[in-house]
Amino acid sequence: MAQHVREIIESLGPFGGVAFVLLYVVLTVLFVPSTIPSVAGALSGPISGPSWPSGGCTTKGCSA
Repeated sequence: MAQHVREIIESLGPFGGVAFVLLYVVLTVLFVPSTIPSVAGALSGPISGPSWPSGGCTTKGCSA
């Protein structure tokens, strides 16, 4: 599942990060464990890997 999410995000190019954050928020509001998008984000590399899940978590916390 995490690999599939990663492939979709990468296919979006420069808009992938925004899509990831929105997906993270939607999934966690729908009570899907945040582990799935966090692992998918961590697989995206050493620089953006920690950045996108942190952005999604912060946005989720602000929207709740």
